[in-house]
Amino acid sequence: MAAIDERTFIAIKPDGVQRGLVGEIIKRFETKGFKLVAMKLIHATEDLLREHYIDLKDRPFYDGLVQYMHSGPVVAMVWEGLNVIKTGRLMLGETNPFDSKPGTIRGDFCVQVGSAMAGNGERTFIAIKPDGVQRGLVGEIIKRFEQKGFRLVAMKFVHASEDLLKQHYIDLKDRPFFPGLVKYMNSGPIVAMVWEGLNVVKTGRVMLGETNPADSKPGTIRGDFCIQVGRNIIHR
Repeated sequence: MAAIDERTFIAIKPDGVQRGLVGEIIKRFETKGFKLVAMKLIHATEDLLREHYIDLKDRPFYDGLVQYMHSGPVVAMVWEGLNVIKTGRLMLGETNPFDSKPGTIRGDFCVQVGSAMAGNGERTFIAIKPDGVQRGLVGEIIKRFEQKGFRLVAMKFVHASEDLLKQHYIDLKDRPFFPGLVKYMNSGPIVAMVWEGLNVVKTGRVMLGETNPADSKPGTIRGDFCIQVGRNIIHR
């Protein structure tokens, strides 16, 4: 009988987002060969959380759990792959970090954290293009921004329609590459993000590298991962 790919839901909780672990966690799932099929950065309301955790309402930690999960955004994801449910459970580790082995996510990263980092108001839009998603580079790219100390404030996994893309790139409609650009951007999902931090606009531009990967220095995202100008992984 042929193997069937499963799907599982994984959420990175507020402390994981605040501590800049989103890229590292996504990268671990990508390295296992699992496919990211949905992702969204959300800030859940208290009412939604109370409904979600209704089975725990009589437990002494219930109010604290709701307050904690409401303290900041979470990254909700759906991953697909062979044995992803069982493997994902093993990758996460035990609910109690003290019982989790090194090499698991909770075993490696679970510690008490303080308050969330404060932003400074400067924000920039970054999109990982279809080839970046298809090649499993989402985690690596997010990790690079997190390592710079930038804060992820919005993220969505979307498959843009041709009409939306034609409108978005309307300034390029008379250029010979316009139809190919629209077709390429419509070829698969993208990860749209907003990052916040000191000098994030200028620093983000430097981190991406030149539009033409051949002109991009090693250490930049395009310099390290791109070889073709038409498929340059990332957009700002």
